[in-house]
Amino acid sequence: MDASMAWQRQQNSGVRTFRDFQQRVSALAAGGDHAALYSLLAALAARFVAAWDGRPLPVGVAQGALASLTLSLERARRVAESPDLDQLAFLNEIARTDLA
Repeated sequence: MDASMAWQRQQNSGVRTFRDFQQRVSALAAGGDHAALYSLLAALAARFVAAWDGRPLPVGVAQGALASLTLSLERARRVAESPDLDQLAFLNEIARTDLA
């Protein structure tokens, strides 16, 4: 998770960042621990890419989406070691989140 946070903080807010993030967390999902979380984060990024790929992305929307993704990653890092019910609640929250 920390490597994803460090990488993400260095990115701009374009669609490519979300596509690259999706690929990175999809690879992490295949690795074992916290696979559900990584899969949901990948799906979150994929929905944003699908909504904006090939369309002009307003700066405000892009910056807001990147800020929301950053907050989700920060929370994910904190919640990863929390009790199971807290983790489940966070997974449900990610599943309902829409960056677009």
